[in-house]
Amino acid sequence: MTKPPALFHVSRESLKAAADQLYERLRQEASHVFFECNWLDNVPDEPGVYLIWNTQGELVYVGEASNLRARMKDIGRTYNHTCRRAVGKHEFADHPQYVELTDNKSKYHPGVEAAITAYFKEQLKIAFEHVTFGRLELEYYLIEQRIPGFKPKYNSKTYKRARS
Repeated sequence: MTKPPALFHVSRESLKAAADQLYERLRQEASHVFFECNWLDNVPDEPGVYLIWNTQGELVYVGEASNLRARMKDIGRTYNHTCRRAVGKHEFADHPQYVELTDNKSKYHPGVEAAITAYFKEQLKIAFEHVTFGRLELEYYLIEQRIPGFKPKYNSKTYKRARS
């Protein structure tokens, strides 16, 4: 039995080059838009990836979503977003009202929540890209290649290397 012809073939190198070009473009386009008036109007209502940088230019989070606008609504709720919980833990553990969260359905004290929101507004930049196919692979590649030590500052997903 013969193998059916491939619909298309894309080399690994060309995919990596495209991902690297995308990263550079998004890094330049990233802006401080979190929680500004009508900020969600600028977020596409489609599948894609999003990257978050701090003001020092360090990539701190890479995420993917089947609906970017819906996912960004989640970023304002600690119990719905890993990045927000991690920012609270890493940036505000010394806050006088900080108490470590014990599960994913909790939120911080209102004073800590306000500090996290202010941190997002003042210290973090975000950029989005519409991606329908291969979002998880792109997310993984960007984390692996762009976040030193392969351990993202705020990402908590566990990734396993795909076998070549």
